[in-house]
Amino acid sequence: MKQNAQEDNLKTSFQSWKLEASEDGTAGVQGISSQQETTAAEAMQLSVSASQNTLQEEKLDKLKLHEEDSEVGSEARDGSVWTLRQEGHLENFISKGSISIVYFYRKSKREELAHFLTEYTKAAPDLIQYHIHLASVDCSEYPVMPYCGPDKVNHFAYGFRDGQEKIAFPLDTLFNANAIVASALHLALINTVPILQTATERRDLEARCKGRCNIVFAFLRTLGTLEHRMFLEVAYVNQDDFVFAITTYTAGTLGLTTLPSPEEDRESSVWAVHCRDKRIDEDCIVSQFRERMSTSLLSSFLRALHLPLWHDLSMPAGSSELVTPYDDSGLPWLILVYDESCQSRVKDLAHHLAQLLHGSVALLTLNLDNASDVMLRKLWLKRHSLSPPSIAFLHPGQEEWASHLNDYDDPLTWVKEQLEVGRQDDDGEQGHIYLPSQPRDSFPTEELHLDDETVLGMVHDEAFVNIPLLAGAEAYHAVLASEVLPVIAFYLSWDPVSNALLQHLSLVVPALTGHKSRATVHRVNCFDWPYFCDEMGIHMYPVLRMHPRARQNITYDGQIHRDYILKTVLLLERKSPLELVNIREVEALMMLEKEVHPACSFVDAVTIAIFPSAEDAGVFKKASIGLHSTHLLGLHISALATDNLCGSSGGCVMVSKPSDRFQPRSVLTNDLDKPEAITNFIKHTSPMVLAELDPERYYSLVGEEAENAGMLQKYLIILFLPISTTQRGGGDSRMNSEMDVLVAEDDWGNKIGHLAAEMSEPGFLFSWLSCEDPLAVELLVAYGLTSSTRSLVALIKDPDTTTLHVFPPTNTSQPAFRDWLIKLKSDQLPVTAELPKGDWRPQTEGFDFLKLFREDQDRDAEDHLVLEMEADLRSSPIHGKAVGASDEAKNFHEEL
Repeated sequence: MKQNAQEDNLKTSFQSWKLEASEDGTAGVQGISSQQETTAAEAMQLSVSASQNTLQEEKLDKLKLHEEDSEVGSEARDGSVWTLRQEGHLENFISKGSISIVYFYRKSKREELAHFLTEYTKAAPDLIQYHIHLASVDCSEYPVMPYCGPDKVNHFAYGFRDGQEKIAFPLDTLFNANAIVASALHLALINTVPILQTATERRDLEARCKGRCNIVFAFLRTLGTLEHRMFLEVAYVNQDDFVFAITTYTAGTLGLTTLPSPEEDRESSVWAVHCRDKRIDEDCIVSQFRERMSTSLLSSFLRALHLPLWHDLSMPAGSSELVTPYDDSGLPWLILVYDESCQSRVKDLAHHLAQLLHGSVALLTLNLDNASDVMLRKLWLKRHSLSPPSIAFLHPGQEEWASHLNDYDDPLTWVKEQLEVGRQDDDGEQGHIYLPSQPRDSFPTEELHLDDETVLGMVHDEAFVNIPLLAGAEAYHAVLASEVLPVIAFYLSWDPVSNALLQHLSLVVPALTGHKSRATVHRVNCFDWPYFCDEMGIHMYPVLRMHPRARQNITYDGQIHRDYILKTVLLLERKSPLELVNIREVEALMMLEKEVHPACSFVDAVTIAIFPSAEDAGVFKKASIGLHSTHLLGLHISALATDNLCGSSGGCVMVSKPSDRFQPRSVLTNDLDKPEAITNFIKHTSPMVLAELDPERYYSLVGEEAENAGMLQKYLIILFLPISTTQRGGGDSRMNSEMDVLVAEDDWGNKIGHLAAEMSEPGFLFSWLSCEDPLAVELLVAYGLTSSTRSLVALIKDPDTTTLHVFPPTNTSQPAFRDWLIKLKSDQLPVTAELPKGDWRPQTEGFDFLKLFREDQDRDAEDHLVLEMEADLRSSPIHGKAVGASDEAKNFHEEL
């Protein structure tokens, strides 16, 4: 899941440069403009010519860099990273070549810094061939401002083009050498390899290419991967022959052939869109690259596109040689056999079929009446088994009778089946960027005890190198005995949720180091150790367990997000409740100052109990046992503080929420002798009283907390506000302060917020939604409301029914709102509608990635809209016109 965040960071960076380029008059990322006088092909040729014309100059510049070592910095032999050390080095370095990347850092013991510098060094030699140079600056030796400022140092690598800064790469987008090479190449090709988002943008590019150029279009699930790098490497070499473009959105591929399914384990798809020979009123023809992404296979595919579409086989009289344009291409042969009776039909089919399979197969036609027996033997065909029209398939190097089909009606499907049968098992340059395999013999067999055969029969991933693998029970118990707080993930390597958890844990590891935590993270692959996982009670995946020393272990049941996991670990590592020795520490913790506790950066609320004596605090300590992994708790023993802060000599429990504008503090002075009363008070008052409706907040209404409150009826009050979601900060609720400010400044939001602070209780929950939110759009339609105005609704859910109540907006004063809420709670309001059971609830997944949840909504909405529009077009006449010749060709391709 981190992949998607990294991808968006990278796309945002490139997009910002695209806007900058457009403003200063240079070519934008879209590459081809309908307003430009230069054609697409001419633009490509000019770009490549310029690159070739400056090649010798760049070589001379490289030599000068070595000769001017004293002026530039440490010498970078064999393509290593340049080290810039003193005043003037940076200016000299970025002015020597067209593209350069510079990383500014301060030395530290953080693992991610050492990892990045290692990968940065690996990438440098690979980029030299593209005339891209890498350098680093140690800011403690050479403080270059503003790059060595606290907000930039260690966080970004900066891309320079022709001496000017063009882009800042966030470090999490450069997670390995492949990502670094891909990002640097995209900077070099930013004017010629656009990143498209929608099918409309792709079709606009096709329209501009008609009669001018052909397009090589790639769908990449993620940027910064090996596939991204390989595609750009091929684009760099072939940019004078094709226009290259990329999308990471499925909406951008609509109208093309089917994407690979998750079961195919492919991270990319590539199509050749043939527009050069098309008139403006003709459709471009699409052929698909059908192999796994690699530089050699994709290059071969592009070379094959220069070959003739199809060829009619013949052998000169007296000759024993069969010569075709495809002899050295390595392509499989598809042979369409015909006789006089079907010649015209077969040759018509050959033209259309060749267009769809261009680059993947060599299509040949054969007149069986004129074919000699020698020719048929060379083609591994038997005359007596052929009944034209026939189709035969011959794999490269095949020395057995060819597969064939007589009287075919679905040739394209049959050809695809033959391609699958003949696909090479050897992946060559293939490898999964996130899950590379480890050789079987790299596992020490003496450590394998419980499930030896299972382990040795599997391929193991080492993508998450900073999370040690535990090989069974012995290693597991050794970690428990030696570590202070081991965090152990039980997972399945092929499970996507497990993979997401491991990606977040790999980010938790360096964060723990940054917080000086002694907790350690480990993992057990239950596919390798099924019996051990069964003994540990692991029956669903993934499971994350935390084992604080001398305390009961915790099974984590929160969100799969690095911040939530990190918060839980930091809470468990310290003693809970935290003992506060003076009033200064109490005040600091109430304001969530991270110097008091590292978890303050990840929570909205802190609970502080104040009692006159340790004996009086006994019940609170008992109540806190079940909360120490989810809530930040503090305890202060002082009779004087009890009188000053509690207003009661018996003590109090106080919940402080500095960021809650409506209920910054809540105090419990009654029922302090009842652990369950204290627990319920803390759970209910810790969340913001008026916050955005998300999966976590929804669960607090219908989940265990609400059930424990013993209420048969549950009330969900939702305030729909026409505010823009573009203000959203992302991440947890503390990062969304701008949205909370907008809600608090809204007239309805301010009134409902104060009433929520007054009336909120377990089972009576207040939330807000922006009318732009896709969930809000769906709910408003279901409730018969509009998105242009404010709306306040309430849903009452009991075991049998769910009723909808809508606030009448005739009187929007605070007393009117209060009166309506009082009548709601006492069941005195008329029912607006009764909803079918289950239909009212937000449709969320069983587990949540809040950031990804919001990001994907826009993509899904667009995908569904375009799919529906295309379905409508297919099911209706084309603008009421008769089907002409061009339409017949289009329908012909659809049938194929």
